[in-house]
Amino acid sequence: MYCRKILCEKCAIYRWMHSETAHVNRRNNNIMMAISGVSSLTLGMLTLISSALDWEEKKLIFISGIGHLWGTTLTGIANYVNFQEKMESHETACMQFDSIYREIKTQLILPVSDRKDPSICVRDFLEKYDMLVKGTPRIPRFLLERTWNKLKQHPDISKPSVLDGLGNIDMFS
Repeated sequence: MYCRKILCEKCAIYRWMHSETAHVNRRNNNIMMAISGVSSLTLGMLTLISSALDWEEKKLIFISGIGHLWGTTLTGIANYVNFQEKMESHETACMQFDSIYREIKTQLILPVSDRKDPSICVRDFLEKYDMLVKGTPRIPRFLLERTWNKLKQHPDISKPSVLDGLGNIDMFS
């Protein structure tokens, strides 16, 4: 039963970290799209205004060219950084860890007589957990540190091994 509790806690932590990472990527993607949209609108309006004011054709072409270069640059950066795909993969990971978390939690709240065989159950949960840990996207360092700082005050909660390198290592002497 203790193994299931540990796995449940670790799944909950991973679920939270992937949820937070997805949120950060969503925010960054929205910022990038807003900057792109506003700058495209501004340069488009400037081109229209300059043509209405009968500016020289060279100035008009220059302004339009800058607008196209800026828009292409922002699109290229957005494609390179790939916030949208990262956000979706972290949301998927969050849902997968949540699924395991709920399965384990359900087993823990059932009366002992209604639970699945512990050895088979723990083995299945460990296999699912290990597969998810290996197959899900990497959590950014700043979020690992934030998680570590939050969990420092809760030594009774089992922490995922990804957080092991962030704290002090106690040695038996």
